[in-house]
Formats: sequence, structure tokens, C-alpha cells
Amino acid sequence: MVARRLEELAAVFDRAAAVAHPPFFSADITPAARPVAIDGNRELVGRGDHREAVFWIVATAARCRMILRDDGAWFPDLVADLVGLPDPAALLARRDRVLAALPR
Repeated sequence: MVARRLEELAAVFDRAAAVAHPPFFSADITPAARPVAIDGNRELVGRGDHREAVFWIVATAARCRMILRDDGAWFPDLVADLVGLPDPAALLARRDRVLAALPR
């Protein structure tokens, strides 16, 4: 699943990188950054380091989403698949569990 989502992200990344001078993440989402953002994640997945790749896949996808101003279902679906958070309520519930587990 992680490898499939990474390949989907590669196509989104290329679309976002084609945007001329986005107002944010202008150094992170570029053709020059692709070897790190996409190929680096591909290397992590190939080594079996899926957990490490998931963070960067979601972070890069969020950046691409902002550049493309894309509110499509692909991003929430990606987060649901990779992180197990299908909706904002699930995110808030996880936040509450994490905060409750922290030492006081």
C-alpha cells in the first residue's frame, strides 16, 4: 500500500512542481527536489522502512495539495490508508489518547 501511494504521489508531485513559483514550499516541490522527495522515499520503501517513508509521503502530499489548491478526496484517502485516520474526528481522538499518555 505504501509503494502504491508513493507512486500516486509521484504524479501529483510532478504536477505541483510544474507550477511556476508557488508562494510556499518553492524549494521543496521542484524538479530538482524530486530525487529527495520521491526517489528518497522509494529507497526507504525498497529497504522496508515503510514507517519512515509514511511521514515524508504525507508531508510531501500536503505540500503538493497546498500548491495545487487541491481539495480532492485523494489526500484524506491517503492519510486514511497510511496513518489510519479516516476523518477529523479520528485525528482528534488520537490526539486525545496521545495527550492522555504523556506524563504530567
